[in-house]
Amino acid sequence: MATFQLDDIDAVTDAFFKGFGKDEAWRDFARAALALPSWYEEGLDPFSAAYAEQQHRLWQAIAGAGRDYDADLDEVAVETTPDVVRMPGYYKYRHPGAVAQAGEHIRAAGNILVHSNVQPGQWALEYGAGYGLIALDFARLGVNVDTVDISPVFCNFVRAQAEFFRVPLTPFPGRFGDGPRPGRKYDLIYFFESLHHCTNLTHLLGRLKALLAPDGRVIIAGEPITPAEKPAIPYPWGMRLDSETVAVVRRRRWFELGFTEAYLVELFTRHGFVATKMPGFSNFDSGYIFRHRPGTIEMAKHWLPDAAARAWYGADTTGRWTRGRAELAIDTTPSFSALEVTLRNHHAVEQPVALDYGGRVERVVMPPRTTRTVSLPAGTRTPRLVIDCEPKVPAATGGNGDPRALGIFVMLVTYRP
Repeated sequence: MATFQLDDIDAVTDAFFKGFGKDEAWRDFARAALALPSWYEEGLDPFSAAYAEQQHRLWQAIAGAGRDYDADLDEVAVETTPDVVRMPGYYKYRHPGAVAQAGEHIRAAGNILVHSNVQPGQWALEYGAGYGLIALDFARLGVNVDTVDISPVFCNFVRAQAEFFRVPLTPFPGRFGDGPRPGRKYDLIYFFESLHHCTNLTHLLGRLKALLAPDGRVIIAGEPITPAEKPAIPYPWGMRLDSETVAVVRRRRWFELGFTEAYLVELFTRHGFVATKMPGFSNFDSGYIFRHRPGTIEMAKHWLPDAAARAWYGADTTGRWTRGRAELAIDTTPSFSALEVTLRNHHAVEQPVALDYGGRVERVVMPPRTTRTVSLPAGTRTPRLVIDCEPKVPAATGGNGDPRALGIFVMLVTYRP
């Protein structure tokens, strides 16, 4: 992929906004990405404050701002809709691809409704609602919906639609993580094309944990989440570096983030959630569903992001085989005192296993065809459990003829209060 430098951003921006990506000068940049500046330090812990500070410095460089990011100044909405009731959002466009573009949004909205698990009379909360079209869909179906948006313009748009349709839809000005109604728990909290503007996910996830009802869901869709690092997102999370996004950041000064799937899922896991992938027709309408972590993780049902799944075989009826050394992201909240890992040695020979968690390694030798639960104190809450063993081929060790190299069969991971 072609690259450009910080000094080229003004030229990239001018080329993009002159004809909005259709000018001939744009062809040189259309498939290019910004090269990281020489001062950018790679290898920092993506969960650390130092990593976040470096991303804010990168935003300053891309935006051409000689100051810190301020959402009140830098996330200003552009008021472009003359009739917010008849033609909100994508309904106002009349370009040749307008109908197909609207179809993509409508399909994405439908996917969120399908996977929301909410019923009329329950409560939903949307952050960064914009025009509030998905919120309006829920409200017209009898769901009580609150929206939170930093933009007074968008709050007014949502209010106008709520008043016109006379539905239980209430906009609140605020920031990511704000709880608009004291004491209210929400059955659904969702983000559509908005989470990538949140600059403090750690704070946000702590708030989501408090705001989500016990059986509720958090849905994230329409976000720039990639299965692996790539030139436009060359790190676990951070500023997107594709030419179009860079041009928008320089002109609008928005904070435009991207994430790898593994980073985002681990971050939610650390805060006490479990994840599943929300299927869709494309990256635009697919997404992720997060729920409060149950007391016991059944590995037969537990979804793993692509990067983590490579160390495991696919789910079996009662658990999952490791391929040898495998890792599992772990909750780091003070909500449990110990981990209990239930293992099954299906091999015809004994299997030594090492479990590394909390700064200590527990070694066990599993006799053939036995099950054992290993308890691991959570004195030091580390974010990963490592299960390590030498894989064996059952067909070569008197087993059932399975030709795969199998480690150990993990059935359950239980969080003990």
